[in-house]
Amino acid sequence: MRSFLGLTGRNCLVYVKDKSTVFFSMLTPILLFLLYFLFLKRTFLAGIEDVMRGLEEFLTTEDVSLIADAVFLSGILGCALLTISYNVLSLMVADRERKVVMDVLATPVGRGTVILSYLTSAALCTFLMTCAIAAIGMGILMAGGASYTPADFLRMAGLLLLGSVSSASVLCIFLMFFRSMSASGAFMGLLSAVSGFVIGAYIPLSSFSDMVHSVCNLLPATEVTVLIRNLLVSAPLRAAAEKLPEMGRELFENGIRDGFCLHASWMGEEISAGRSASYVMIVLAVTIPVLAALYRKNYKLG
Repeated sequence: MRSFLGLTGRNCLVYVKDKSTVFFSMLTPILLFLLYFLFLKRTFLAGIEDVMRGLEEFLTTEDVSLIADAVFLSGILGCALLTISYNVLSLMVADRERKVVMDVLATPVGRGTVILSYLTSAALCTFLMTCAIAAIGMGILMAGGASYTPADFLRMAGLLLLGSVSSASVLCIFLMFFRSMSASGAFMGLLSAVSGFVIGAYIPLSSFSDMVHSVCNLLPATEVTVLIRNLLVSAPLRAAAEKLPEMGRELFENGIRDGFCLHASWMGEEISAGRSASYVMIVLAVTIPVLAALYRKNYKLG
């Protein structure tokens, strides 16, 4: 246990002390933030205005903007789960390139302890940083009129913990095969470019075909982002719906839920939040032993 805690602490400290790595961890969320205010917000607002056609007199600009901002925050958190995890785990590649890992493997510390320390440090750093982003974002939404309860904050923390661990475990498998930081950096560029589309941060997944939508939902990060989006949007959506006449209320809520994918789906069939969370946990349960086996095979002395 002492070896595990020592290695985990060391990994976290190396990540935090490298300011450039921390910056690049947040680069994709920062770019998404800029893109949102440049043109993505107009796209989100246009989607909401299509749903509320004929109900404009009941809703204010603030009501509509709040829903769009909640969708945007879910995209920021989904991207952060991936990019922060990846950058913390890149230390594993750096240690391999500099032969640091050979010094560790020469000690009595088991390989399972070593890989678990990398995974834990990545999940811990990702969880703490995304919790900070979520707290600030939800605070801003509450200042704008959204109503989140303490239970909502606890559920958000649970989703971010699930997303941090699952994202770190899946990405760790990819990083296991990289032997240089240049290769790792190239993959990071690809991940940054694609992740926003895969989790629905740039455009809703409902814009894609059922096949593409279903493939995206195979990734745990996409499932967790959908759960986060559902939690964030529910409060402003509920407040807006209460202002509508009863006949248009259900139509508006269903239009927003379908248009912005507040539930995952498989080949057009909606998947409940409970099934989505169960799927992510099953993937996590399968991934961890696979990681241990791959680490023993790929990391050897000599």
